[in-house]
Amino acid sequence: MKYIILLFFPIISYCQEVQYQNLFIQSVYDKKKCELLLSYCKDHASSVQKAYFGAALILQSKHAKSIYKKWKSFKDGKKILEEAVEENIESSEIRFLRYCIQKGIPDFLNYSQNTKEDSIFIHKNGTNKEKDSIIKLKMNKL
Repeated sequence: MKYIILLFFPIISYCQEVQYQNLFIQSVYDKKKCELLLSYCKDHASSVQKAYFGAALILQSKHAKSIYKKWKSFKDGKKILEEAVEENIESSEIRFLRYCIQKGIPDFLNYSQNTKEDSIFIHKNGTNKEKDSIIKLKMNKL
């Protein structure tokens, strides 16, 4: 029985990551999906979960009504996302999250200093899906 659980653990782990990725994409447009992503990642069991939590906080600022809540959510999310990057700088998934966030937020927030280095890192180390997404983001200038 132990061996069966160990056999399926990588599959379960992979499914969780795909779920986080899908929720992240949907969170851009859907406040409820953003809240769901926040609840899934609130425990920060790994640096990847921590990165998704920080990214979700930043996306939550998009859905907030008051300027104060927008700023606080952005500031907290940025801090958590940067901590996740520092914890696991070699993770292309975390770097991809930061890249997407930095490309998608307004310039006046002054949080775009890592886009070039993250893009280069992902092109060298990332998955084909991440590489394709960066190309699409550059073409759309998001």
